[in-house]
Amino acid sequence: MKKLQSGSFCLLFLCFFFSVSIHAQALEKPWVGRTYVVQQYGVQNHNFVRQADIALRKFDFEEAFFALENAVAQNPNSPEVLMRRAVFRRTFGMEREALQDLRLVNRQNPYLADLLGYNGPQGRWSLLDEPVDLASLQLSKLDVLDDYYRLWDRHYSDHQIAKREMERLDQALRWVEELEFDTALQELNQLLDEFPSSGLAYDLKGMIYTRLGQLEEASDALAKAVVYEPEFAIAWYNYGRVEELREQWEQAQLYYDRAVQLQEDLVQAQFDRAGLLRKQGGYQAALDDYSRILQRSEGQHTAALLQRGVTKRQLGDFGGALVDYNQAIAAHPDQAELLQSRGNLNLVFGFYHHAIQDYTEALRLTPDFASSLYNRGLAHFLIFDPVSACVDLQASADLGHERAALKYTYFCGE
Repeated sequence: MKKLQSGSFCLLFLCFFFSVSIHAQALEKPWVGRTYVVQQYGVQNHNFVRQADIALRKFDFEEAFFALENAVAQNPNSPEVLMRRAVFRRTFGMEREALQDLRLVNRQNPYLADLLGYNGPQGRWSLLDEPVDLASLQLSKLDVLDDYYRLWDRHYSDHQIAKREMERLDQALRWVEELEFDTALQELNQLLDEFPSSGLAYDLKGMIYTRLGQLEEASDALAKAVVYEPEFAIAWYNYGRVEELREQWEQAQLYYDRAVQLQEDLVQAQFDRAGLLRKQGGYQAALDDYSRILQRSEGQHTAALLQRGVTKRQLGDFGGALVDYNQAIAAHPDQAELLQSRGNLNLVFGFYHHAIQDYTEALRLTPDFASSLYNRGLAHFLIFDPVSACVDLQASADLGHERAALKYTYFCGE
């Protein structure tokens, strides 16, 4: 009897599927532009979609299927419902039917597929504002000046550098500290007239040219620096950074490696090497570098924490990434940007209420934080709260946030 009931249900399911398939084919016409308006969705649609979500969590795929079909039947022009059905259909191998839904959705709202996860985590990341440019978080480029002073003092104590050369280098470095780069270059050129094999002077010139964006001149100067001072780790690091900026990845990697070999505690070289490794897909090696930095700093290097968290995120390690984000926030609880970054992590991995909580806390610290309002608005859509979502998007747009104004027209327009 049980087998008979199961067979009857399968037959009913197939008949219903074919009828839906025929209806979907009828919709596949060469539409031009939008043929219907963007609208907010009724309570009944949300109830059906919620039923589908609950059924999916219970692995009751049949109930989820019928709940989504009911939602679409009630309002066939609802892009959100169509998009959720497209995700369901693709998950269960109905690629052709999923694409039919997707075409209809994209004519109304080209951002919905990314928001609802159809295009994977990267699709969602592309929609969100990341307030902190995690790829650029690093030590100030002038922080390495302390290393210069230590090295020069050691050279002078070991009688490896003349007093006159030391005085001129010291003066040039002070001009650099005051951001008087032209004056510093003049000082260094005069120094090189007197000491033409001064590798330290060439290195400092290379660093200045890099700050000025003159990469060819920087590369030429640093090539001479490492010839005259082959054991100077900072020169190799500077050379690697310039080659990375010139997109000479292989050379940059070699020079970063050499810098770390010469000076294991040169944090900036390890940090930039890890970033370069990530660009080339070497995520595990990058993780190792970030971990070494954190070990030396006893976990207090916030930039390394965040970068390691981003790397773990790229590897799909949500738990590991969250641990690093939490530690960074614990060290800097007043940084709204860090809370928003964690909110983005939570949103992308499906923890929508946690994401909203992070954005709300960021807004408590910085009430006019347009990016957090914008991201929170998107998160509200994911928990079936279009009213709150549109309020946030409007508030963000009123603060001049262009992405929020654009999304409002698609998600909240009538």
